[in-house]
Amino acid sequence: MNYRQALLTLAFIGIYFNVSWGQKRTVSNVVSIQLRNMGPILTKSEVTGYYMFYQTDRLSKNVYSYEIDILDQNLNKLTSHTIEGSKYLSLIDGIYNNSSLLLKLFDSNTKELTFTQYDGNAKEISKTVRVANGYEIMVISQTALNKEGQNITLFPIDKVGFVDYRSEKNKNYGYVIDFYPSEVGGKKWSVSSGKQSKVHEFASYIYGDENIIVSSIMSKSSLIGNSVEIRLLGVNAKTGEKMYDKALTDPNFETLILNGLESDSDGNVYMFGNYFPKGRSELSSPSLGLISVKLNNKGEVIEKNFISWADDVSKFIDINEKGKMKDVGFIFFHDVVRNADGNIYAIGEQYKKQMYGIGTDIVVEDLMIFELSKDYKLKKVNIVAKGKTKFSLPDGMGMNSSQILSYFVKSLGGFDYEFIEFNKDHSIFSIGYIDYVKLKGEDNKFIFGSITYTDSKPTKDSVELKTVKEKKSIRVLPAKIGNIVIVEYSPKEKTLNMRIEKLNY
Repeated sequence: MNYRQALLTLAFIGIYFNVSWGQKRTVSNVVSIQLRNMGPILTKSEVTGYYMFYQTDRLSKNVYSYEIDILDQNLNKLTSHTIEGSKYLSLIDGIYNNSSLLLKLFDSNTKELTFTQYDGNAKEISKTVRVANGYEIMVISQTALNKEGQNITLFPIDKVGFVDYRSEKNKNYGYVIDFYPSEVGGKKWSVSSGKQSKVHEFASYIYGDENIIVSSIMSKSSLIGNSVEIRLLGVNAKTGEKMYDKALTDPNFETLILNGLESDSDGNVYMFGNYFPKGRSELSSPSLGLISVKLNNKGEVIEKNFISWADDVSKFIDINEKGKMKDVGFIFFHDVVRNADGNIYAIGEQYKKQMYGIGTDIVVEDLMIFELSKDYKLKKVNIVAKGKTKFSLPDGMGMNSSQILSYFVKSLGGFDYEFIEFNKDHSIFSIGYIDYVKLKGEDNKFIFGSITYTDSKPTKDSVELKTVKEKKSIRVLPAKIGNIVIVEYSPKEKTLNMRIEKLNY
């Protein structure tokens, strides 16, 4: 299965408003809420506001009123838009692409998925409706009980549009990639594996811009086992035409591309991933290190660099931390970014599969930040120690490889990494994560930790969120640089509190 889209987030809000908002804001009479129904609005990587989707009223037996709010970066409401829908309507995902907001809604009665785009004033600019396939309905049903899960099937293509990834069951499992343009007159297109494919194929997003969208295609002859072929698919973002579909091969190693960084003026795309022993499965073997590649618009390798855990990374690790690199297990890379100095930062988390009896946990460990120079040479390694998080897997899931399970854990919000935020010129950026802190003689706590880089120099800070005994839901959102927004929901008081908290750096 493609676990990037195997567990969708079912997010549905029932909120009744009677307040005015500011930098510190309280919403009363909150019937129920799942905090992923709100998200940041970014302009060139800088947070400039927020969107919210919530239910406001019952108009008749089966018709309800829903509100879409646009807030500024100080949490003041700028505008809102009202839509009507059935009581079975739920928000699956929402995402902003520096130009427009796309909401993905599902009606469990009609089985319809609606993709609606809104401009900065919450005015509708396009709408697409289609019936969900049986596989999608099954996935949505499976995740209905997960309140804080995270949908990662929708991806923004800066100012150009959005791509949505889904699986469908034909003769075998296949993929469909749908593109929704933001530009007036832009072409909506779809690319799929084909209904008669002789193998199971699944697609994952790697990189996208106004010229090209790159996906990783995983092909398996059987759903059981780790035998797999992995290819890179490049599609013209304007037309949907395939530019290339080929495996990234190396005479000495197996490779797995996980993230895209950027493209240059010639259309070459820079990507990152892991490399593995030759002949070993990329889905089950621990990696040997990092790989960076530069591909042209034909999918041909122009440049390739390797960073070995054993030979390169070990040189930058303090003697007391070398033990952590001896048994590194696996690293899930969340983001690869470049700052104003031209340095590149690959941000990942260590994780391992831990089996006990018939049960299986994924144990999430330290945050790891790899700093590379402009020419992709390793400069520094920053290991951010944090408490271990155990994520219990459903029965039977443990038979899958660690790499596949990492996407499953990511889709349910099981990693501790939260987000990265920038200032306008990228001279400052902050990496945010959640940490579980054990305290002697006190209740254990959850904190929000941040590593802020100012002109390539890191500073660490933390903000207390709650103790493990407090019965409230909390989410942290990015804000204007040097700040975060903390959202708290207390089911007992039925109140939603939002506040801006300053970080030290």
